[in-house]
Amino acid sequence: MRLKAVFLPLILLLLTVGCAPKLPEGAGHDVRKKLYYDANLAFSVAIPEEWQRSFISPPSLSPASYAVFWRGQIEQQPRYVEMHVARLNVHDQEELRSAALEDFGQAHPGFTVTSNRPLSEEPDAPALILGHTSSRLFQLVLIPARGGGFRIDLSTPPEDFETYQPLFDLIVGSFQPIR
Repeated sequence: MRLKAVFLPLILLLLTVGCAPKLPEGAGHDVRKKLYYDANLAFSVAIPEEWQRSFISPPSLSPASYAVFWRGQIEQQPRYVEMHVARLNVHDQEELRSAALEDFGQAHPGFTVTSNRPLSEEPDAPALILGHTSSRLFQLVLIPARGGGFRIDLSTPPEDFETYQPLFDLIVGSFQPIR
């Protein structure tokens, strides 16, 4: 019986590690992740540990007070993968979508939406918005939460977007509002 108590957790651990998602060439095979907690914006998210983090001020008319920004180097300069997280003080789902797009459009002139859909059939499901500017492709995810909602923007130059899509999915999947 004691043997089962020792080996069963070990076998489960090995199975769990063996089933971890693999990333495609170019996105980094051995992505070391760092769990980041933001008490002011009330969220946690796992991001690659080599990405550099900073705080930014949203545009003057933005419904967000500030945002967090990450940037990771892609092979050679000046190609970067970028991620922004902003908390929007908008409570209605439709208002969240329009406020997020208006706010994002102010920060990224020329942004064109190519897809705008909910991620599930649930009434308060997160929304996925894909679009582009002349130099970058963007994936925006709008997540409703108590006291407002979150906008997560992930982007790369066009030639890198497909390679980083699996990593974007992992990052969005790790995102958790704290309150």
